[in-house]
Amino acid sequence: MENRILGHNLFLNEKINVMQWQPRHLERMARELKIFQPVILEANPSLLARLAWWAWDEGQELFSPAAIILTFEFPSQSHLAAIRRVFAAPLISSFGSTETGFVLMQCEAGLFHQNVNFCRIDFHPLTARHGGPDLGRILVSTFNNPWAAILRFDVGDLIRLHPTGQCVCGRNEGLLAEAVEGRVANATFTTRGDLVTTMALDTLLARIPEIRDYHLEQHSRTQFELQLILTGSSAGVLDRTRQALESLYGQDGDFTLTVVSDLLPGPSGKFRRTQAKFDFDQKGLFV
Repeated sequence: MENRILGHNLFLNEKINVMQWQPRHLERMARELKIFQPVILEANPSLLARLAWWAWDEGQELFSPAAIILTFEFPSQSHLAAIRRVFAAPLISSFGSTETGFVLMQCEAGLFHQNVNFCRIDFHPLTARHGGPDLGRILVSTFNNPWAAILRFDVGDLIRLHPTGQCVCGRNEGLLAEAVEGRVANATFTTRGDLVTTMALDTLLARIPEIRDYHLEQHSRTQFELQLILTGSSAGVLDRTRQALESLYGQDGDFTLTVVSDLLPGPSGKFRRTQAKFDFDQKGLFV
């Protein structure tokens, strides 16, 4: 434990690849949480969900900090549900990138607020066919950065604007977003060619509680392959999942569903839940 403490921070996991996590690693994390009792727990949601699933399955209690800040990747609703099931702490999502730092922070009302003292945001909407004008990408310019002050970073994520721009929390400066819906590069498409965000699929699959995790690849306009991690029996789950996919992507889609024991993250440690395996014109999606 002392080898993973830096100042007032404790780094819980020494292995970013969850495929290397053994029960002893999860037991140690639970034990050290109880010993260290952090005020704030900052976590990659997919990693924290693994700890939450283990605690739920094993009947283990986990120490709850004052708040949990989720960062690094798109938080799947199935992961959020698992975390909420074993932690009493409120969940706060933060959004940013290596190039821009923290750009948006979620408030107690669940909306995302611009870090107005740190950056400027320009919003670039999608065409109406693909979800615009309230859904689009953001271009970020950072302040007080002498080598990047004139640059606008395309961070690659799709943001849904709040329709009124007013939040009940009272913080109404800058851009106000309802959600970060996933990366442009991870977009998939209906059989008619309309854009589907990662969040759109994630919201649909979250209605099937037996699904713990998933990865969808679209090989052509009509061919889809979905890998699933399930809890309990798969009886009836695959039929319900196929019906959900047809309702989102189209009745003429060809859907291959496979139950797997685990899913690998990418080289960076992030999970890429949706991906079109064919080239598409990203610029042509925007106004």
